[in-house]
Amino acid sequence: MTVKKSIALFLSLNMLATPVISSAAPLIPGFSRKITIPVPSADALPQVRGTSWTGVADITQAPGKSELVINQNAPQAIINWDSFNIGAAAAVRFNQRDSQGNPQKDWAALNRIYDINPTLIFGKLSADGKVYLINQNGIMFGGGSQVDVHSLVASTLNMRNADFMDRALRFTAENYQNPAYVDGDTAKNALLPPPSMDAVVVNQGNLTASTGGSVFLLGPTVENSGTITAYAGKIELISSAQSGHDPTGKVPDITITELADSGTNDIKYRSLPTIGAARNLEGGQLLADEGKVGMFGYQVRQDGL
Repeated sequence: MTVKKSIALFLSLNMLATPVISSAAPLIPGFSRKITIPVPSADALPQVRGTSWTGVADITQAPGKSELVINQNAPQAIINWDSFNIGAAAAVRFNQRDSQGNPQKDWAALNRIYDINPTLIFGKLSADGKVYLINQNGIMFGGGSQVDVHSLVASTLNMRNADFMDRALRFTAENYQNPAYVDGDTAKNALLPPPSMDAVVVNQGNLTASTGGSVFLLGPTVENSGTITAYAGKIELISSAQSGHDPTGKVPDITITELADSGTNDIKYRSLPTIGAARNLEGGQLLADEGKVGMFGYQVRQDGL
């Protein structure tokens, strides 16, 4: 049997070195003026934002355990969170099952995080289907973290509710945490101050998509020094920094089309990126046998596997 692995490097300009990020005391460039971000407490769990969710029956914490369970009862769920940190001894589980208890790999949960700090995941995150994590201030999967889902999106760019409900992977760098932000009012939102272009998405852990699933990491800077696996699926590191904004707010910065042909370029930029980087660092592994690995951005660096 021939094992196929397609690798796409888009706009591989300015191939620059980058410092290795420490996993012991994470020094995360760009999250907050390059200061050390403390590791969350071992039992840290996400904090839901009131009862602001749809498509979810309940969100419960197992008695006496550092485990949070989200029971999804519809094909699409939207949940807002004050924070979504997972400590090294903690676990978060998305049960995405129909009324007969059958796992549904195509069910999806959009998790929009309203945290002024980056999301820090050092424990376990699992799901039957798709999990989308959105935090405009950055996302880090620390060393020792374990993610097991059908598909994963971790992005600093927002995914609007309407796009999510249309099952469209459209992402826009907009300041959804601003109190004046109104979902769906694209013209008004385009006038708000933009989110920080310093935020990064970092993986130092183990991200695993089930067969045929995908892992998409999006941010001004995206770095992998861990292991990402998507057998017969897709892994894409997408640097999203662009100059200016669409004044109407209607055209997304990034559009991903999940095409069946793994050799087809499925990433569409609103305009060419002018800054930012996608980096697979030394020791980083992007494993998508019989699938596709893509790295996109103004700077692209491949030092890993």
